[in-house]
Amino acid sequence: MKKINLLFLFLVCTLIIFLHAPSAFSGFATLSWDPPVTDADGTPVSDLAGYKIYYGTSSSNYSQNIDVGNVTTYTINNLTEGMTYYFAATAYDAARNESTESNEVSKTIQLSLQYSLSVEKAGTGSGTVTSYPAGIICGSACSGTYDDGTSISLTASPAANSIFAGWSTGCSGTGTCTVTMDAAKTITATFTLKTYAITASAEAGGSISPSGSVPVNYGASKTFSITPDAGYHVMDVKVDGMSRGTLSTFTFTTITANHAIQATFATNTPSQDIIIDNGEPSTSSTGTWSISSGLNPYGTNSLFSRNGGTYTWTFTPSQTGTYEVSMWWTYRPTRSSSVPIDIESSWGTARIYVNQIDELKGSTWNIFGNYYFEAGKSYKVTIIAQGASTTCADTVRFRFISSTTPPEAYIDSINPRLAEPGQTIEFRGHGEDSDGYVEAYQWESSIDGPLSDSQAFTAALSAGTHEISLQVQDNEGVWSQPVMEVLVVGTPPTEVIIDNHDKATSQTGTWSVSGSTNPYGADSLWSRDGTAFTWHFNPPQSGNYELSMWWTFWKSRSTNIPVDIEYSGGTKRAYINQQQNTGKWNVLGTYYFEVGVNYRITVISQPRPTSTCADAVRFLYVR
Repeated sequence: MKKINLLFLFLVCTLIIFLHAPSAFSGFATLSWDPPVTDADGTPVSDLAGYKIYYGTSSSNYSQNIDVGNVTTYTINNLTEGMTYYFAATAYDAARNESTESNEVSKTIQLSLQYSLSVEKAGTGSGTVTSYPAGIICGSACSGTYDDGTSISLTASPAANSIFAGWSTGCSGTGTCTVTMDAAKTITATFTLKTYAITASAEAGGSISPSGSVPVNYGASKTFSITPDAGYHVMDVKVDGMSRGTLSTFTFTTITANHAIQATFATNTPSQDIIIDNGEPSTSSTGTWSISSGLNPYGTNSLFSRNGGTYTWTFTPSQTGTYEVSMWWTYRPTRSSSVPIDIESSWGTARIYVNQIDELKGSTWNIFGNYYFEAGKSYKVTIIAQGASTTCADTVRFRFISSTTPPEAYIDSINPRLAEPGQTIEFRGHGEDSDGYVEAYQWESSIDGPLSDSQAFTAALSAGTHEISLQVQDNEGVWSQPVMEVLVVGTPPTEVIIDNHDKATSQTGTWSVSGSTNPYGADSLWSRDGTAFTWHFNPPQSGNYELSMWWTFWKSRSTNIPVDIEYSGGTKRAYINQQQNTGKWNVLGTYYFEVGVNYRITVISQPRPTSTCADAVRFLYVR
């Protein structure tokens, strides 16, 4: 074959560059040429077999070549961005005779274009922003780099405590933000904390602070103060429609919904307040009580003590009726956060706990609720000093509310009394009032708190042994003594212990804290001359229970004390010797008790000079 003539051939090379996603070799060139028509001697080309392309990064100095076959267009890939390439072509025949090189063409491979996309978060809330394609998780990575022309979708997801308020500086609205990358861009996502409204109102005769529609952030707490005007007192505070009694403050905690709080007030009657300041003749104490440096005492001063000292105010009303009981103390940073106070009334002795380290509760009246007292009888309010922290004793106030007889509450049924977790339970009760009518109900659980303000309702309760209490309020705003029954959700307990200050106790006469050692719980009580102390037992399930009693030693303890034991077969009287087997459980026998029935275990104090101890009783399920 004759050599192919390219001297008269115009080889046309067209270089075409396309830019892709970023890479060290992201450019390519497409070349095309006209085929030769004659050989070197001028005769027509008859055996053209193919072409080779030579190329490199120096002119006329080609480091690479490719046999592209018999085509007139070819694309060379993987060319380095930023470099200039030089290209030439040759033709060859069937015998692999190769022509001289064509004219040379060149092209610089342009760098690909990329831009940065940044996300900024603003507002009081929190959340995340993610992108598609991936690259932004803001959160942790709040920017990404993308090729020119890429379409990016941004999605905002608020945290549980927040809402997504919208996009700005590049997008708007609250839906998906779509951005086309043609320059560096910054997008702002605004998240705000969820807010809820607490509607606080007060009727005539007083105020609540703050009042109106009070905004509160998700998960926060908010305290409201209820203050009666001069000549008025707090009659009731309702929270979300449920009566919470005569409160001076109320705190909503971990708020996740809207709420309402409403305070009502009543006019004071003349000579209504009976105030007993520390140091007055009707006070007494054990241990050492010293003058406190706490500011703004009620009168001249306040007192403080530690390590179990007790301070008692004795109240002897001249008028039978319901009184609001309040206490005033002074603040010091060393005060205890959980101070026990025993309040005697016609209903027995109730133990409550107060937080004296809360500065907002210092130097003001702290309302404990309404209690019923009978004229001519003496009742004690006793505060017990705690450990190394200090406890303040200042003043107690008894505010007369009503002379009417309090209503009585009755729990008619709880069905079932032994429920499975998640099971719906039906509650029914009623109230009776001898000089009026019942107009409000308040159900509470010792585990789940307030349950309902209806006479009958259904609910599913948390697992555990619940003390279900019911109070009713009459048309004059007077509350009954709470009544209590036991409800078990889940596996019933095999041991029930009732200590002397538990709700399931009552007493007649005066029972004082004993100074003896080894009580079952915090302390034991003592009395004499025929008073009675009763533990009320609501069995979690029917069956035989081993009954035991715990008492403490004192040299004056009686050796022959009657204990009346109610059980399904009637009442049995046992006798105990409290000079022996002190500071431990003493078995009084095994008895059958039926679920749904309230049984009483009563110890009767013996005449002076002996004393009788009341501490704790235990019921062990046998079968």
